[in-house]
Amino acid sequence: MQVVRHTDPQRFLDRASGHLAAQEARHNLLLGVVGNALRLPEVYPRTHMWTVEHGGRMLGTAVLTPPRDIVLGDFDTPEAVEMLVLSVRVLFRHLPGAIGNLPAVDWFVDGWCRLTEANAERIMSQGVLSLEEVSPVPPAPGRHRLATRSDRALLLQWMREFHREVHPVETFDEGRIVRTVEMRIGGDPSAAFWLWEDEDEPVSASGYGGKTLNGIRIGPVYTPPQHRGRGYATNLVAAQSKWLLDSGYRFCFLYTDSANPTSNAVYRRIGYRQVAESAQYTFTSG
Repeated sequence: MQVVRHTDPQRFLDRASGHLAAQEARHNLLLGVVGNALRLPEVYPRTHMWTVEHGGRMLGTAVLTPPRDIVLGDFDTPEAVEMLVLSVRVLFRHLPGAIGNLPAVDWFVDGWCRLTEANAERIMSQGVLSLEEVSPVPPAPGRHRLATRSDRALLLQWMREFHREVHPVETFDEGRIVRTVEMRIGGDPSAAFWLWEDEDEPVSASGYGGKTLNGIRIGPVYTPPQHRGRGYATNLVAAQSKWLLDSGYRFCFLYTDSANPTSNAVYRRIGYRQVAESAQYTFTSG
């Protein structure tokens, strides 16, 4: 068994794309991060990627774009993850956190905490969802439109509110929010925000980005509390997903909070189906 570290996203994809494509939906976050690093190197000035291999067979993958969490792909065995932990530790004394599908992310967290004496807290359990065809949904009043630079202030405020609601224990990262909004109102067709408007008032937002081999990831999705329960987000995500599929993507993906039955019901109504369970952890020094 060997661990190979990569710093060139294209070479990583050349080596690992067959393995990742076999379970593209389960690997959509990792593929999206590596794809962004390839297309937008200014966003991720440092990208570290690993493949764990044995006898010509790929056992697992991971990507880290400091100062973000390490993103784990699926792994065959805990032993393969232990090899990854040792390789990551050679370069990094500390990690902010880890995100990935179960059980691989739990294997990594256990190994990292044993090796570094760090403490870990699971801050979110998520479902990884995939869609190939949109189901009809009950209509809501209003219409969707592409967000533009004139919507920048509104999107920044909504993304701050989204972050505080969904990730209350994480350190607030204003710079990351600004970068996300700027990237998605900059005219890149592979990353944008849409708004739903009712009587010309924006009432819900949905973004997309993280292009993979054959798909793209939806999110974040946010509706201010005073506008919830009226079907705005359901119709917005349904319209955005259909447009993306009609544009040539085979899949749409999204992550949903497992503890939020409302959003889970919304996405199932649209046609999304769960393909994996994921978890996000944060590390603190022991």
